[in-house]
Amino acid sequence: MRKLLTLFFGGWLLFTACSPTEETPDPSRLGYDFMPLEVGRYVDYDVFQVTYQLDQTRPDTQRYQLRELVADTLTTLNREKGFVVHRLTRQRPTQSWRLDSAWLAWQTPGLFMRKENNVDFIKLPLPPREGLTWNGNQFNDFRPETYTATALDQPYILPDTTYPRTVTVVQSDESNAVLTDQRQEVYARGTGLVFKKRVQIRYRQQGGTVGGNVPESGIYLTQTIRK
Repeated sequence: MRKLLTLFFGGWLLFTACSPTEETPDPSRLGYDFMPLEVGRYVDYDVFQVTYQLDQTRPDTQRYQLRELVADTLTTLNREKGFVVHRLTRQRPTQSWRLDSAWLAWQTPGLFMRKENNVDFIKLPLPPREGLTWNGNQFNDFRPETYTATALDQPYILPDTTYPRTVTVVQSDESNAVLTDQRQEVYARGTGLVFKKRVQIRYRQQGGTVGGNVPESGIYLTQTIRK
């Protein structure tokens, strides 16, 4: 009996030593580090915004600071872990932060998603690939829009610092005599969003012709990370 037990345990040890162990997925390889999500984490931005409206003699220009704070977690309708992102604003650094809105961010095995103003967007497929395209509006009611991942793991230079490994998501790059629709977001590994640009402007028409690229309505916005 002792001999049989020795053979049994010897075989069991050999089996466990040779059996494959479960590996923890590499967040960097999957691209999760482009959008770090952790309760209590926050990033501050400088925002410059110009809004054009009909019947305005001059556009409305604003400069303010924005903080995106991961405030809490919840379970989405698809039983995925979501992160509640509080967006707080202030006009000057001496002022207190005030809650502007709450958005939602989450990662599926293949997508990074954000719910912005109650609209779901596919921000980036995971893992990202250079030249990858997808419909950013796949999960909302807007018309399809082709997003493109470019400059994968290339440096991105801002006035205060350089981020060595980033990805640029081009959401739209349209410009003509009638309108401009140029939108892009830049994400850095280990940091998240570092720069955002949104230019959606329709130009004035006079007598059936475009009035020399004079903005009639729309928005010009840049959002740059603060260091």
